[in-house]
Order: sequence, then structure tokens, then C-alpha cells
Amino acid sequence: MGKIILFEDVEFGGKKLELETSVSDLNVHGFNDIVSSIIVESGTWFVFDDEGFSGPSYKLTPGKYPNPGSWGGNDDELSSVKQQ
Repeated sequence: MGKIILFEDVEFGGKKLELETSVSDLNVHGFNDIVSSIIVESGTWFVFDDEGFSGPSYKLTPGKYPNPGSWGGNDDELSSVKQQ
């Protein structure tokens, strides 16, 4: 089982959302299009710009991603996350 932590602001600031399962629509958690930094504690995750695991995606392995450029994405774009 993996774990990913999404943050509202760059450098791991603001509200955070900890997940251990895939989420097809981050709006359910109030986190649609607001993610600006990520910590992957374990597992491999794909983050997607659109709901339903669609649109541009980025593969993330354990580590810290302090801003969208660190995973190759854009600020405030993520809408779904999927654990591999």
C-alpha cells in the first residue's frame, strides 16, 4: 500500500490531503485544481490533470516534489491520482 500527500501551496504549505488509495475526482475532497506540492511517502503514483484518471499524467515515485515544475506539471491543475 502506498501513501501520497497533496498540499495546497508550494513547499508543502497550506491545506494537505493524505491518501492511501486512488481517487478519480479530487473535488470529492475539496482538492481539485489546487495542488501545488506533493510528498510521495511510499508506492508509485500517477497524478492526472483531469478527473477520471485522464488528461496529461505524471509518474511519481517516493520523494518530495516542492512545486509543480518538480514533477513536470503546472500549478493548480491536478484532478485525480492513481496508485500503481
